[in-house]
Amino acid sequence: MLYQSFVVVCVILLALNGIVSSSPQKSATDLTQPLLNMPMADLTENMKTPATVDFYTKCVIGEGPCNAVGTALRSLLWDPVPGQPICYGCNESQMQRVRYVIDTMKAQYPLHACKIRAKLGEIRPIFSDVKC
Repeated sequence: MLYQSFVVVCVILLALNGIVSSSPQKSATDLTQPLLNMPMADLTENMKTPATVDFYTKCVIGEGPCNAVGTALRSLLWDPVPGQPICYGCNESQMQRVRYVIDTMKAQYPLHACKIRAKLGEIRPIFSDVKC
């Protein structure tokens, strides 16, 4: 009886493992799409709101919850391809969004930029010119 219970448990665990490992995983490209496909007008409005920028900053540095856009920012900043710039493979329209976020953070939210710089260290020296 004990042996049969053990076999049943093993079969269930193997079945669950198959379900989990066969579930689709999001690629880095999938994760970045909410930001890269966001209309510039929406992105501009988001970056005008300090509370929204604070939310994104906390998401990027791992000190708060994330939404799809925050996850996209985190993915772009934390997932460097060695020797490649941020948003490697992005088209010009997508790169415009990424540059806009970085430039806005530097100009209007330097304290937030400093928090990200402190967390990223040498991984991404994108805010190295911001005085912290």
